[in-house]
Amino acid sequence: LDMTVAANLKFHGGLFGLAGATLRARIADVTELLEITPLVKKPVRTLSGGNQRRVEIARALLNQPDLLLMDEPSVGLDATTRRMLVAHMQVVRERRGTSILWATHLVEEVATADRIIMIKTGEVIDSGTPAELTARTGAADLTEAYIALAGHPEAVGDSGL
Repeated sequence: LDMTVAANLKFHGGLFGLAGATLRARIADVTELLEITPLVKKPVRTLSGGNQRRVEIARALLNQPDLLLMDEPSVGLDATTRRMLVAHMQVVRERRGTSILWATHLVEEVATADRIIMIKTGEVIDSGTPAELTARTGAADLTEAYIALAGHPEAVGDSGL
């Protein structure tokens, strides 16, 4: 946390075996992609929680993975920063072709996913596109679809479920 963003990314790039011009290009690429270029000279500790999360994601993207595992990536982030995180990950998915496995309790974060697997107590309760899941339940949105599928229809709003 006491290292600057740039030093942090250089260190982690080295762990991936990256160096020299390749590492510099990758750092420039991920900091631009995640809109943290103006922060590269700042110690990570001084950044907001949302910007610290972006640095963590930038580190994970340095090696250009085919699959990015995101386990509760928005914990502790405000609604605006969560929305920005989702938007950045959509760009990663679209521009890079990176598959993203996003585990979350905040179902609205995955409303634009290609495919969703809904799990309750370790068991798959349904899967499909967001549109398929909402259509199957007659829910107004994905959150209500999850509530209905998880067996808690009394918690659903005015949808009548």
